[in-house]
Amino acid sequence: MTRTSPKKSSIPPVKLAGGDDMALEHELLAGIKRMCEEQWRGNVSSMARDLRMPQATLNQFLNGVRKPGYETLTRMLDALGIKIVWPGQGEQTTRPVQICAGDIPEDVARSYRAIPVVTERDALNKSAPSSPEAWAMVWKTHPAILQRTNLVCVRVSQDSMAPLLHVGDYVIIDRADCVVTEQGHGNIFLVNDPQDGPTIKRARIQSTPTSTVLFCYCDNVRIPPSFIQIPQDDDNYLSHGVLGGRVVMITSSALQK
Repeated sequence: MTRTSPKKSSIPPVKLAGGDDMALEHELLAGIKRMCEEQWRGNVSSMARDLRMPQATLNQFLNGVRKPGYETLTRMLDALGIKIVWPGQGEQTTRPVQICAGDIPEDVARSYRAIPVVTERDALNKSAPSSPEAWAMVWKTHPAILQRTNLVCVRVSQDSMAPLLHVGDYVIIDRADCVVTEQGHGNIFLVNDPQDGPTIKRARIQSTPTSTVLFCYCDNVRIPPSFIQIPQDDDNYLSHGVLGGRVVMITSSALQK
């Protein structure tokens, strides 16, 4: 009886760039750190909450102390909208946000959620847009939009938040979220500013025993802050024409299609 040797595979082994077996791991870690800085402003606690994972586990991973298990890693990548692209696949499969002005491709519609693109003024009015300018297709499992239903996409028209945001960038706004806190570094909102009109700015509350003020300020240091007096007896004042909602997602790489 003659034993034949197994046929060698014609598929070459995978080599990472530069021959470094750790290159992919380093690239993945660097990318997730970058997403933490850009989308959560470095707040690991908020990122862990949105990803539904223990903060200690995420901290250890970001600091290189501990590698996540397979199930934890795949769940994290899925929640972040990160997708493996095999040779031959188009690079559009990796975009967390796509702006579609015409018909939405079927393959995009399966994996993305359609959010109407409206003007800043329409976003403040909080009425359902009858004819959106376009549609922002956002990865369905992206943690920034999970369990949020009243979303619109707005194209930035002013440089109030430069260098974080520039004219032409897009932001996703939750119009149902008008909760402003007194924290040191305010969240970003669409504000109906008395000086500048509808503008993307940071906002936080400043309270004294006799008054409550909405303090609106910009990342662009050339633009001075503004103040809006809040009536003491109106709990819904901010959500009625003052704030259009909180910015829950920022994208500077969305491409017009």
